[in-house]
Amino acid sequence: MVYYIALVFQLTDIVEMSEAINVLIVEDEWITSEGIKDVLERNELDVVGQYDNAEEALNYVKKEVVDVAILDIKIKGDKDGIWLAEQINGIRPTAIIFLTAFDDEAIVERAKKVVPAAYIIKPFNAKNFIMTIQLAFSNLLKEREGEEIMPKEFMLNDRIFIKESHLLVKILIDDILYVEAVGSYSRIFTKEKNYTLSMNLKTFQSKFNHPGFIRTHRSYLVNSNHIDALNGNQIYLGDITLPVGSSQRAEVIKRLQVI
Repeated sequence: MVYYIALVFQLTDIVEMSEAINVLIVEDEWITSEGIKDVLERNELDVVGQYDNAEEALNYVKKEVVDVAILDIKIKGDKDGIWLAEQINGIRPTAIIFLTAFDDEAIVERAKKVVPAAYIIKPFNAKNFIMTIQLAFSNLLKEREGEEIMPKEFMLNDRIFIKESHLLVKILIDDILYVEAVGSYSRIFTKEKNYTLSMNLKTFQSKFNHPGFIRTHRSYLVNSNHIDALNGNQIYLGDITLPVGSSQRAEVIKRLQVI
């Protein structure tokens, strides 16, 4: 698989991205994986993980946010890249880009079933590779916006329901400590568990619109019932410390009814 690395490094034009894109690389040739990572990082994409097998990569996706997954189909272990793509699709919307050195009809037919954003035969042109990622991410954002027309989150007086895999899972509002922006996703933190939503924090706040929550920072929405102390540009929720933005501080003090 190493033979195409030289082509990957031929990129001279930098393709600008409007948003941070979290990219996962699953490739069992270390030199190849490092070559892809180098090209991505020189184009200001965030490589959030590199794995050489499907099961470890899947464990990562279950816990962290991935926008684009670059998957070599033939990887070491019992599970291949197509199996991994099926599992990722069951967790949250992700742009899947398959890499393969084999133009095999049976493999292509299997790959089609998981509806990848792209299917790239090695060797490939690096500039086109970056543009493929950009297009895949753009289409992913449109898919998420389409989902928001028929929301997956429904709020009652004391709870919300969020989509997790194939289930709608209940979260009591009182149990929510804070919500954090993670790129184009949002992550809900409770005392027991964390949940990842396929929408940014601004969209979540517009849907949620709960009076007990305060935007303390551009990246944080905090449940005021759990705030224990405020010190300068920091706010405390038990042993959790979160930042307070300079532009949000006055509103935070007002909402906390500081006397």
